[in-house]
Amino acid sequence: MLTDLRPVSNGRKWHIDHINNAPDADAALRRAIEWIRAELRDCQLRRPADADGFRWQITHLLAGFGLEIHRSHPADEFRFTCPPLPGGGWAAKPGANVRHP
Repeated sequence: MLTDLRPVSNGRKWHIDHINNAPDADAALRRAIEWIRAELRDCQLRRPADADGFRWQITHLLAGFGLEIHRSHPADEFRFTCPPLPGGGWAAKPGANVRHP
């Protein structure tokens, strides 16, 4: 997992903020999945040899998580509130006519 957040691009910071600012958990999950799909499309163009490996890896992570849902409970920090994803902090370039998510 990424621990040094300095190299996170401004575009990725926007996506992280967009997820963190979702109105509810369903919207946050949808936004996260949309972002992952966009990253996979970009990977397919730039590094096609890696794209399927990431797809399989994500599939295994999600399936393993899905197997736990019926017999477990969310971690305490996710039961009533959600800690923000690290790495946000998007800022518009000076003079840009754009809004924060």
